Amino acid sequence: MTLYRTLTLTSAMALVTAGPAFADLTAEQVLADQLSQMEFYGLEVETTGQSRSGDVLTIDGLSMTADFPEGSMQGTIGGATFTERGDGTVAITYPAEIPVLVKMDIEGEEEPVEFAMSIAQTGIETIVSGIPEDIRYDYKGDEFTISNLRFLNPAEAAELDLTAEITMTGMTGMLELSGNTVRDYTTNFRIESVTALIDGTPPEEEGSFNIALDATDLEADYSGKTAPQDLT
Repeated sequence: MTLYRTLTLTSAMALVTAGPAFADLTAEQVLADQLSQMEFYGLEVETTGQSRSGDVLTIDGLSMTADFPEGSMQGTIGGATFTERGDGTVAITYPAEIPVLVKMDIEGEEEPVEFAMSIAQTGIETIVSGIPEDIRYDYKGDEFTISNLRFLNPAEAAELDLTAEITMTGMTGMLELSGNTVRDYTTNFRIESVTALIDGTPPEEEGSFNIALDATDLEADYSGKTAPQDLT
């Protein structure tokens, strides 16, 4: 599997957490837009444990699959709640702990590659406004951490002594999407700080590796068009 495709999928998993108020949006419309964004990246996505109580729509998780010339991928990620706020907007909130599990079957390999990680977050909320064809996501968050990355398969990868943690703090941003098949987008984000540490020792091998990153005051603004991708 190419690095580009792996990063594309990671970006897609990550976009589910991202993003003009003209009419009342329903929680189901916002969820449908979230799934549509992921499907633009060539993923087939289904919700698990979907239920509604009053103004709140809850999903327990998402399951994702994708096929490539080199193989296939299956993944699961923890869920979210979609709350209709009474002013035409919908708030998306996420659990404090979000589990992620990914399995990749690669052509020519006897065993699949399987790994898991945890996402922890505090104060992250997304407010969605507009209409399905012209929708806006405004998001903010205190802290977002990816940690406890571990390989479950194959056996030699599972024996890797690995520590990996990425933390982002002070996040704000927006994403606007318009159109249907081809969508125009405008987005900006600000992150007060990012720290990352990846440290590992391969099993039964001499040496080790260590990667450290510490950055502050990151920001980006960009716009363009996006269309559905065929990864096969």
